[in-house]
Amino acid sequence: MKPITKLLLILTFVVVTGLTIKAQNPNFTIQWISNCEVQSTQAKYKLTYTIIYIPTQTSLFTPVVISNIPLSQSDQWINIDFWGCDMDESALNYLVYAKVERIEPNNSISCIGEMRSSYKRCSDLYDGLTFNVHMYYP
Repeated sequence: MKPITKLLLILTFVVVTGLTIKAQNPNFTIQWISNCEVQSTQAKYKLTYTIIYIPTQTSLFTPVVISNIPLSQSDQWINIDFWGCDMDESALNYLVYAKVERIEPNNSISCIGEMRSSYKRCSDLYDGLTFNVHMYYP
């Protein structure tokens, strides 16, 4: 085999492997359903989420805050980088926590909701699940 062909095969393997590994991060969608009237079209959503390890009741990472989500958006896809767990694990050791707030231009909160998932196996977090947050007046 010519050296250039070997080099191309190696590069192709590296790229495909990298894409495959990237696709294997825990991922899920957080969707919110607002049960509040819109007071201002300038309002934005703020999403805070984390994964909690049940046996110790600790967050696996500092809760992530995503601010300035447009009012027209009602969900956020989450991909957890730099964390992996034993996908063969059978214990229900994890839960997903999320809080969504609708922030008005004057920084007041006009609608809020929280969600705690049922207990999940590690492998469940790789299935692209959708978690729903029902929002109400504070």
